[in-house]
Amino acid sequence: MYLGLLKEFLFHPDEEYIINRTLNVRGKDVLLLSLTKENDTCSLWVMRKRDLHEELYEVEVETKRDEMLRHIESSNRDHNFFLNQMEIQGNIVEFDTSFNHYVHENNWEAIVKLLHFVELGLIPEEWDNVELENLVITEFRQKEGDYVPVIDTTKDLSILLYIGQDTRQVPILHSFKAHMGKQDMGKKIIYYDKELGKEGCFYINELTSYDPYEDIEKMVKNIENIEERERVLDDLINAIKDYCPRGKNLAIIEYETEDDTQLEFYLKEYLDSKPIIYEDYNEKEPIGRSTGIGFIATTDKDKGINGYKLRASVMQAIDKDYSGELQIELFSRYLIIPEEIVKVL
Repeated sequence: MYLGLLKEFLFHPDEEYIINRTLNVRGKDVLLLSLTKENDTCSLWVMRKRDLHEELYEVEVETKRDEMLRHIESSNRDHNFFLNQMEIQGNIVEFDTSFNHYVHENNWEAIVKLLHFVELGLIPEEWDNVELENLVITEFRQKEGDYVPVIDTTKDLSILLYIGQDTRQVPILHSFKAHMGKQDMGKKIIYYDKELGKEGCFYINELTSYDPYEDIEKMVKNIENIEERERVLDDLINAIKDYCPRGKNLAIIEYETEDDTQLEFYLKEYLDSKPIIYEDYNEKEPIGRSTGIGFIATTDKDKGINGYKLRASVMQAIDKDYSGELQIELFSRYLIIPEEIVKVL
């Protein structure tokens, strides 16, 4: 690294108001460091520990299900949060952007910012034994063009943090069978939710399928430049061809839940299969790392045949003319974590 580049990382905001508070946000200790002003906007700086949980990756996974479960556990252990706004001395500061600075020996920008807060005495001694790789500094940046509040340092800061709604994925792993086509009213599937310690249920409306290539071809028609259109088309086709080869359709399940819970379904055969791995991203032969692609399904109806909100989940590839039975797995549900207000004491 050149000295000139390192100088660009130096952190000297125009103004800085020290907050220096420790608070608990959704079960995690967070350091509320300072509020800075620079270039007619302000930023709130916080720091937290993260759990790299290397032990999760020491055991080789046997199936795609195992791999996805490991991803869920990793994600839930190190879950970020977003601040919608902060109230300070009666002023409202709205945030619309956040930047995570992951501290490690090769991230000089993060290290410089960490040393800035260390020099200000904002990092408690009990954090001295935390490995650098487990530290994350987050900047919540004010919405551009908003009024930058004037802080009276002779008065109490009186801070309220408005933490945004979030989701967390909860494994279910319940297998069932259903035939393609429309389902009878009241077709209910009951499963056991280990986290809640009770049964849950959903209703199947229909099992259908669609051709993703038709959607792609319709989408790129709006691109006027022919070369750009062909490039985008090739990129999209290359992205999905392994997941859904040409000549196949993607299976879709339309379902209802009594409490509007979002569910995630997969074909059981897919979850039972071995993960595809690549040694590096440029390798074509599967030898080391798993990759995937996601699809979002929507319905043209608000409610299903049982009177609840209708949702849809895209699954995996099946034959275009398949009309038989599918073995499906309810893999997970999404838990809504509501907004909350935290008072900084």
